[in-house]
Amino acid sequence: MASPLLHGLPPILDDGAQSLILGNMPSVMSLGAQEYYANPRNAFWRITGEILGFAADDAYNTRTTSLTTHGIAVWDVLRSCRRVGSLDSAVEPDSMVTNDFGQLFERHPRISRVIFNGAAAEKNFNRLVRVAADLSYRRLPSTSLPRPCVTPTSWQPGEKPSPHVNNRPTGVRDPYPQRSGGTVDWTGNLCARRVVVATRIRFGLK
Repeated sequence: MASPLLHGLPPILDDGAQSLILGNMPSVMSLGAQEYYANPRNAFWRITGEILGFAADDAYNTRTTSLTTHGIAVWDVLRSCRRVGSLDSAVEPDSMVTNDFGQLFERHPRISRVIFNGAAAEKNFNRLVRVAADLSYRRLPSTSLPRPCVTPTSWQPGEKPSPHVNNRPTGVRDPYPQRSGGTVDWTGNLCARRVVVATRIRFGLK
């Protein structure tokens, strides 16, 4: 049986767009909600909210309006594809159809920067699109992290780091264990803060 054919979302965009943030393809949760980055584990809205001054749990329209007011557009590289689940690695390569970026850049000539939200978006854009070579392109770490970073409040003086991938201190429960259990507070995510700093430095977003 073939994987389901998925269709992406329309862009968050207005005539004042100067920076374009590109993901690869919306997750199952985002497609169901018809909202970008709807999975609460994705740090996108926390990062952009910290930069632009809105709350990650504000109404979706409030968040998108803040992006466009600050000249930021959001879209995905792929218009459609076949995929089981939400992982970029699960996308069937032969099924990928890209969005029309030639038309986008023609209609919005003020866009001068493209920010890739993760490696998959950059890889597929470079492989399948190949337009607007004179723009500034930069990849930032994906906001969809497979594991959270340690939050500042997670560490206690004198604790030894655990051997786990995310270097949790001993005694802090793994939010993605092999068996059920565990919670995580993303509020102080250090990875998210590194992305905030990198984005501000590289693109001067206010």
